[in-house]
Parts: sequence; C-alpha cells; structure tokens
Amino acid sequence: MTNEHLSPEVIAEFLRNNPNFLTEHADIFSEIRVPNPDGPGSLSLLEKQVSTLRDRLHSTQNNLYDLGDIAVENQGINDTITDWCATLLAQKEEELIPAAIVTGLQDAFPELEVELLLWGFDQLEDYQLEENVEVQQYIKSLVAPYTGSDIHPGIAAWLSNPAGSIGIAPLYVNDIAIGALVFASQDAKHFYPDMGVFFLENLGYLASAAISRLAPSIMDEEVSITTQEDEQEQNSHNAEDDDYPELDPA
Repeated sequence: MTNEHLSPEVIAEFLRNNPNFLTEHADIFSEIRVPNPDGPGSLSLLEKQVSTLRDRLHSTQNNLYDLGDIAVENQGINDTITDWCATLLAQKEEELIPAAIVTGLQDAFPELEVELLLWGFDQLEDYQLEENVEVQQYIKSLVAPYTGSDIHPGIAAWLSNPAGSIGIAPLYVNDIAIGALVFASQDAKHFYPDMGVFFLENLGYLASAAISRLAPSIMDEEVSITTQEDEQEQNSHNAEDDDYPELDPA
C-alpha cells in the first residue's frame, strides 16, 4: 500500500465511515498520542478530549460570569431609572424638571454626556434651541431614535466634549416635537446604526411626559383642536338631520 493510499484524508474518511473502529480496537485508541497544546510532551486521545472539555467548561463559566456582571449592571441602571422616574413625579417646581431629567440620567450613565435640547419654552434658557432652526428641523425629521457616529454639527457644538458616537431620542408632546434627549460617547462604537433603541425610546417617552407639565400651551392647543373637531362633527350630524324634508300637517 502506497503513502498516497494512507494519506490523512483517507484515514480521516475511514474513521468517519467506521465509527466502531476505535471501540473495537480500544488498545489503539489508548496508544495514539497527540501534541500537548499547553506545553511540552504529548497527550492521549482521552486526555486530549478531557482537556478540550475542560477548556469549554472554563469558557462557559466565564460567559456566565459575564452575564452575571451584566445582570448586576442592568439592575443598577434599572434602580437608578426607577429613582429618576420617582424624582420627576415628585418634583413640585416645574421649572426644575429639565435639570432633574439631565441629572438623573447622568447619574445612570456616568460614562456618557447627557444633554436636553428644547424649543418653545422661553423660561428654560439653559436648554433652548429656539434660534437654531436647522437642528430643530433635523430632530423633527427623526422618525425613531438615532444611534451612530454621524453627528449633526449643530448638536456637536452643543456638547461639552467631542463625541465619537451619539444617541438621540426625539421628544414629543401630543405628537408635537419639542426637543430631544442626547447621549454622547467618546467611543465611536458605543452607539452604532441598527442597534436596539427600545430603551432609548422609552427614556424619550418618560422625559416627554415629564416635560409636558411645562407645556400647557401645547396641551391647550391640542384640547382646542379636539374641541373644534368635535363641534364640526356635531354640526355635520345636525346638517345631515336637517336634510330630511319637512312634513306639512294634513
């Protein structure tokens, strides 16, 4: 038999096609040795298999430890966000709500820069974007929270430090855009396109609900519009009723 007939491929194919070979020839199984990947010498096939399983076990344990650390971190964030919501609900001085929003989120995400951008609130000069129409239009164009490294120049100018990536949650009151929550990271890969934005979206909802206390004009406008629509609908029904011909008494 030539070396070509005993090539590694031929031997491997033989063992695949004859799974009982090593069971029937247990002495060969115990005698075959392979190089030790962790040091000098060699290992039997059984020792090699045990070593492989041990490495997999260590990898699984490390993954479990990592998941445990993530769970603890997430629990900490959840507790902080719960405290943040409670603080917003308990805040009696409405003009302090924006500061409470930013401070609470900054405590929850100390590695990020948190900013609140608003317009239509003359009493909140520290958060006003009233004159920056370009940034307003950009935020209004977002149909969902934005995550990525493409940072609008107007928003970049608002940040205290240069950012590598950014997360933006638009804020709405009664479907009217009033601003945005901005989370900036120096890490260009922290926020990236197509990442999950469910949590970011919820933070935007909660912040919008808190800020709605500062937007009575928007709320009144919405109520006024709704009332006008109701009146128009009622008038339409009355007009339909008037279409019936009057019956003269006999």
